[in-house]
Amino acid sequence: MVKAVELKSLEKAMVENFRESHKRMGEMYLKMEEMNTKMDMLKQQLREEVHDMEKKLLKEMDERHNTKDRIIISGVNEMKGALETTKEIMEYLDIDASEIIYARRMGKEQRKPRKILVKLGSEDLKNKVLRKKGNLKNSANWNKIYMDEDLSMGQREKLRRTYEDVKAKNDEEKEDLNKEGKVWIVAGRRSNPFPKKVNKRE
Repeated sequence: MVKAVELKSLEKAMVENFRESHKRMGEMYLKMEEMNTKMDMLKQQLREEVHDMEKKLLKEMDERHNTKDRIIISGVNEMKGALETTKEIMEYLDIDASEIIYARRMGKEQRKPRKILVKLGSEDLKNKVLRKKGNLKNSANWNKIYMDEDLSMGQREKLRRTYEDVKAKNDEEKEDLNKEGKVWIVAGRRSNPFPKKVNKRE
């Protein structure tokens, strides 16, 4: 009789252990399914992020290709057409005006003169123009205009961040910079700027 009771108790314990094991296995299976779902979501998110990065990279490369031979002229009144004005500026710099592909005003008309976007025959010619732009300060007609290379969105963002970095460096290192007689500036081309510490001008 005792053995029968013991067997029954043992059988009951085994059934309970089986049920508990089955329950744990079910919970583990659900957790695995949940992890697999999360993994699939992360993979999809990663694929989308990579796709977006590829699109941005291709767009940036395309923009850089389009801007590599362009310059922007600022501060020129609109009494004459953009092309005529640009030809006069190029002639003053001893640049062949026939190398101008196009020159047009940017944006809608407003009170202040609009910038002129100029596309030149090559990137080398653009670099030549930028090297000579300093001569404009000796001109009675063009000494108040500005000439810079056209930038892609990525290049403009890098330029903005570099100016912010330089401002932060000057603020954070103000005391030491004053002792050294130094200051941080943005150096290099606008398309490839970098922070540089130089002597402070009196």
